[in-house]
Amino acid sequence: MPNPDQIRQPASADACNCGGTCSRCRMRALARPRRRYLFTPELLAELRRAYCGGKRQVSEALDRLQRKTGWPRHVLSEEASRRGWSVNAFRRRLPGEESARLSTGYSVADLQRLFGEAEHKIQAWLRRGLLVGAREGELVSSRAVTRFLHKHPHEYDLRRVDQAWWKWAFWGDLAGAGDTVGEGQ
Repeated sequence: MPNPDQIRQPASADACNCGGTCSRCRMRALARPRRRYLFTPELLAELRRAYCGGKRQVSEALDRLQRKTGWPRHVLSEEASRRGWSVNAFRRRLPGEESARLSTGYSVADLQRLFGEAEHKIQAWLRRGLLVGAREGELVSSRAVTRFLHKHPHEYDLRRVDQAWWKWAFWGDLAGAGDTVGEGQ
């Protein structure tokens, strides 16, 4: 019977005589999945810039990246998806776009888009006095919208609201209003 001090475990799968079929070697292989496509920081920056435009611009940028790298398109789009980038994720810059709203206000169409609600629901809020300051053709002030967000959260569904706008309007500077939507990922 061999002495336990004399028994040595193989240091790597190469030292094992199993040819990679024992459980230890299989587990070692699973721990380090082989990545076929390695993204450099430069390529990631280029991919991120590709997702700053609309659908057509993203498609053209992905075509360029595909030609440049020789990789399949799905590899590029899956990497962007894995990082949380989507077609319009970086397109809106809230502080610049929304700061204009501070002086001009929101139209009913703007509120429909931002709340994800139909026009009749926005009009009902106006009739009931929940949103103040808009008669036919007038704009609702940014202050009135912020007051509505704080005082009547039961009136709107957060799943339908434009999330980036809501955070900016509800929390203001606390949400990092100076940052670009989607940055820092």
